[in-house]
Amino acid sequence: MSTRNWSHQRKGNIKYTAKTALSTLTKSELDHGVVTLNHGSAFATTLPAASSLYKGCLCYIGNKGTGSSTVVCTEGFGGAASGANTATLTQGDGTIVWCNGSEWFTTFAAVT
Repeated sequence: MSTRNWSHQRKGNIKYTAKTALSTLTKSELDHGVVTLNHGSAFATTLPAASSLYKGCLCYIGNKGTGSSTVVCTEGFGGAASGANTATLTQGDGTIVWCNGSEWFTTFAAVT
């Protein structure tokens, strides 16, 4: 199967979650694989506590809203020792988050 055919076939199967208010993401929302943050002003979305339930979870989170949005990991990305628990996404920014069962990680470079 060519890349183009795979991409076309995959587009029909992708589910996503659109968040418009302050919330903690759920397992089913993260399982969709794509979460869009769509709000007119700044707001925060929180990842649930890392646990074996989320082991292997991989999700893209993108900000489609006009305000900055934050993705908060109360335990800190990469574990509590890292101290970095917030990824701030401006309009058009996105990050990939994943869990190994005990910690959340992100590809976003500017985590504070």
